[in-house]
Amino acid sequence: MTKDSIFVDIGFKSLGVVPRAEFISANVLELGEEIDVFVETIEDATGKLVLSRRRADFMKTWDDIMNLFNTQQIVPVRILRRIKGGMVVDLLGIEAFLPGSQIDVRPVRDFDD
Repeated sequence: MTKDSIFVDIGFKSLGVVPRAEFISANVLELGEEIDVFVETIEDATGKLVLSRRRADFMKTWDDIMNLFNTQQIVPVRILRRIKGGMVVDLLGIEAFLPGSQIDVRPVRDFDD
């Protein structure tokens, strides 16, 4: 670990680099701890293997969303803001569009209500 980067062994020839900013609690990480990462670039301009923790978390959340879709489960969401035609909601940490026609079983005339 350095001030700006965390080096991760993923079994390639060289260590991968994850920006330290992608870890909320980078000081809590211990040597040898297993983490999920996503391979962004196999070799950047300096020859480093670039990894992303944030992208790995997103991919995991996206799999959860697809499982919810496939099982047709109803999921509570938090409304973030109103926009033309519907709402922007927080769905498992990802911003999603909720069309006004899907808010209720009857048409909603005034979204402010």
